[in-house]
Amino acid sequence: MNTGLQYQIFPDKKLIVEYYSGEIYKNTIQYFKKEISKNVAYNMHYNIIHDFRDATLVANIEEVRSFIDYIKQNTNTYAQKKIAFITNNPNQVSITYLFSTLKKETLLIAETFSTVEGAIMWVGLQPTETDFIQSVLEELKQLSQL
Repeated sequence: MNTGLQYQIFPDKKLIVEYYSGEIYKNTIQYFKKEISKNVAYNMHYNIIHDFRDATLVANIEEVRSFIDYIKQNTNTYAQKKIAFITNNPNQVSITYLFSTLKKETLLIAETFSTVEGAIMWVGLQPTETDFIQSVLEELKQLSQL
């Protein structure tokens, strides 16, 4: 399975939507975050929706701790924000839960959701924006397969 990484930034919503597919490692996410931060529309204070439903997260507890340390040291991306993880299998839930548990000493406020609607509400969008975000996620998924 090929790795797919796509994102879109919505300055008017103060939101970044990220899509992941395939096997995702700590280094994959670090690379992706660096690329996103280079976008002229990027703002480190924007909330983030991560869609991991088509991904297999490959990490152990030490890698999650290391990733949290990396985030805290990265002055281009580290700021208080809400982060929503959309998951649909035990692997994704366990890794995102581990992240949420270990990140307590950070500025990040993270939660794991099984629905797009839950993630949308968490980051402060209105339920009426569900169809829009669903279509964005579908577009990102299609782009990742090209």
